[in-house]
Amino acid sequence: MVNDPTKVTWLYIDASNLYGALADVLASGDYIDFTDLMDSLEKDFHINKVKAYGTYLPDEPKSSVQRRKFIGAQNKFFRSMSVHPKVEFHKGYFSKTSKKEKGIDVKLAVDMLKDSYEGSYKCAVIMTGDDDFLYSVECVRKINIPVHLACIGSRFPFGLAHNTNERYVYDLYDYFKNSIQPTFNKPIHNLTVKSITKGVSIISV
Repeated sequence: MVNDPTKVTWLYIDASNLYGALADVLASGDYIDFTDLMDSLEKDFHINKVKAYGTYLPDEPKSSVQRRKFIGAQNKFFRSMSVHPKVEFHKGYFSKTSKKEKGIDVKLAVDMLKDSYEGSYKCAVIMTGDDDFLYSVECVRKINIPVHLACIGSRFPFGLAHNTNERYVYDLYDYFKNSIQPTFNKPIHNLTVKSITKGVSIISV
């Protein structure tokens, strides 16, 4: 049973990847208030705590209008996430040399393992479209803690999908149904696809 109120469940969110997945489908400058997305998730999971990991994009005044809209929407999405009462938001940073996001993936992976071994949760949900967390998920499952996958339809992590207990895809505009799922060589078991298009409000910056 996934939605089990007797089993402490923590949700781990790769927030930067999550925003990217939403941006893949939405117009530049649009975002979804995190509360709406959380409402969809809590129809399937009894979530006690959320740990989110993301890096606010820096201002780029010389960038195109579209790029500045993208940055503005990401920042507002993160803020809507960080103020949610169940969320503990961990901010990363951008390296001045590589210009890449730092302090996010490793912290999420380590926290997920650390929390499991400390007995903080009895069930985990990881929300990402990135297979980089596969080893962490495998380690948690080895100590008999179920780990479920939640993702936005535009980014489906096949490695995690094959190594989690159950898989939930939250689909906007049937992107997954029409563009991703038809490419599968064979069906993935315990896969639930839910359209959230009518259940969320699209906000423009």
